[in-house]
Amino acid sequence: SHCSIMHRKPQSNRLPELYSIHRGVITAIMEYGAFVELPGYDKHGLIHISHISDNRVGDVREVLIERGIVWVKVISLGEKDDPKISLSMKTINQTTGKDSDPTHIELSESARKKKKFDDWNKPPIELDAVLNVVCTKCETKGHLAKDCFTSALDLGKKYALVAFDDDDAPAAAAPVKEKSHKHKHKH
Repeated sequence: SHCSIMHRKPQSNRLPELYSIHRGVITAIMEYGAFVELPGYDKHGLIHISHISDNRVGDVREVLIERGIVWVKVISLGEKDDPKISLSMKTINQTTGKDSDPTHIELSESARKKKKFDDWNKPPIELDAVLNVVCTKCETKGHLAKDCFTSALDLGKKYALVAFDDDDAPAAAAPVKEKSHKHKHKH
């Protein structure tokens, strides 16, 4: 038994090849997916709930069982300093282990969709560098001459933005008839 520990030690840093297919054993089922032991590797991989099936999976335990055997594809190995084996069952036939997406088109499509979603959570891009420039065409701050909307005809005219107070704004809310109606009552 002491020898087997020594034999396994060099394998602990080994990771499976990206997009390789393995027959693994489910070691733990979580709300968000299932951990799978891959033969020949110490590090377990995770099948995220979104990579279990093409159909939406509500509860992982309804689809997978602990100690169950599954065919999986390695879809990500994480970062160099933080290796995490991500697995997918989506395109792997669970009877034969055959990959129905050998060129990884479906995988890259779902990653692209996920990236779009992740972009929503990123902070907005700051445009301070652009806003601190002055246009050489109209001498207005905030844009470059190539982005200027001022036409040659407008160059002689300068416009300023005028802010309205509520008192100065046109009274669209109060109908004119109502004012004249009140005026008649005073007489």
